[in-house]
Amino acid sequence: MNLEMLCGHLLDYSPRLICHGTDEEISSIRLLSAENDGECSGILYLGMLSALYALSNVSKGTSFLCIEDVPYAHHPLGVNLMLVDDTVSLNTLLKEVQKVFADSSKAAVYWNTLLDVALRQGRAQEIVDIAYRLLENPVILSDRSTKLIARSGGFVENSKLWKDHSEFGYFSYETMQSQNYKRISQQLDKNAQPILLQKEISQYDTINGKIYIGNTKIASISVLNSNRPFHEQDIGILRRLCNVFSYYFKMDSFYKFVRDARRESFFKDLIENKFSDTARLESRAMSLNLKTDGNYCVLMAASDAWHYENSLQNVRLELEKYLPKSYTLITENGIVAILDKERLYGQNFDLEGLKKFLTKNKIQIGISRSRNGLDRLHEQYPQAVQARRAGVQMHARDVIFDYDDYALNCLFLDAPPHINLKGFCSQEMLKLIAYDRDNSTEYVKTLYAFLTHNGNYTSTAKALFIHRTSVIYRIKKLEEILETPLDSDKIRNRLHISFLILFSLKELEISRFTG
Repeated sequence: MNLEMLCGHLLDYSPRLICHGTDEEISSIRLLSAENDGECSGILYLGMLSALYALSNVSKGTSFLCIEDVPYAHHPLGVNLMLVDDTVSLNTLLKEVQKVFADSSKAAVYWNTLLDVALRQGRAQEIVDIAYRLLENPVILSDRSTKLIARSGGFVENSKLWKDHSEFGYFSYETMQSQNYKRISQQLDKNAQPILLQKEISQYDTINGKIYIGNTKIASISVLNSNRPFHEQDIGILRRLCNVFSYYFKMDSFYKFVRDARRESFFKDLIENKFSDTARLESRAMSLNLKTDGNYCVLMAASDAWHYENSLQNVRLELEKYLPKSYTLITENGIVAILDKERLYGQNFDLEGLKKFLTKNKIQIGISRSRNGLDRLHEQYPQAVQARRAGVQMHARDVIFDYDDYALNCLFLDAPPHINLKGFCSQEMLKLIAYDRDNSTEYVKTLYAFLTHNGNYTSTAKALFIHRTSVIYRIKKLEEILETPLDSDKIRNRLHISFLILFSLKELEISRFTG
């Protein structure tokens, strides 16, 4: 701590900094005496101005804090001097300075702890809790959409800021539509540095600081003076906190959510089923100009070839170019898009262009069932995740997997281990597999192609690159081996389900039947 910082802590005593002198840090306090002309580095001398004038020799660079008990006459050459008026006693001043130094020492400990949490990527809540002890006032950390990330404990009465985050976890639609909020937002947008808002959102003053990564605002910190009045240095502390969080979020996955943060946080809450109240859902959707009665599906894009998480942001930007109008975000499973399914399969959409992009980048997509409205996205999201997982395992050469086509695959893949899935397989299928193994034939492959093409001889022949008459011959041979006809939909469905079970159990390799 130097004299300028100490001056900011002693404003109640009308301090005057006569000479700025040096920024040398002061680490200890000593009362002024006749023996003060010795070693002075890092020491602050407290006493009466008359006692300073009485000294015969003063070392250059010495720092003094004096009560102005005599008229100020001259400034001792080369020393740093701060004066306070004579209404304060020396004993009171000593206690105040000791308290300031103790608080400063405590603050240094808090900063070291805070930086340690940021460096080891602890929870944001830990940093907010330390900030609360450092500032001695409630702290709220929210993302760019006003969604709550973390806040200090306790309760603050008569504060719209605290009330909204307590009830909703973000500013309500009514708050954001109010003229007061719009005026405050314009004021905040004009200032990159933390600013003081005097009783704008509640009966308390608020310091608001913005957190940036590059030139992009991703979050903000608000401090309310409900416990103690703000000190002059609090704005500087908040500025440093913003820098700490900027580093923290840049290293953390939170950085992936900076684009269109309000919509992204809303859709993230939807797929995580955070809304139990339909009215709240509709209110928040309204504030984002989203239709709650639209036709939506969830698309999940991921790749087993991605090595670095921060590459997701670039892939996401590229993927958006190949999709119809959609809302995208990044989750732990990959890139998620919320869109109208009919547009994806519509005549005007370049589906082949999308497939080429996916193939080139080794990306696979899972698509959920389509639903009207936003309130079931938390059910559609796992459908998209499961469809991609099942599709990758069942059809490694494809890149787009629709849940409607892979629902049974998902069922078998997620079946509990104690269930004997193979016991549900058709006995005819197991018999045919044994026949191929014993006779080195490939009737199982012919059967799969026949079932896949709905019993059509011509399309089966094209898929197997053989003549149609050869397919007819093989099917007759199959019926002899199976001892059952294949003209029944019921039998063909049972055999097809058996294939799906064996693929999920990896008893059969799907690549043998699709290439």
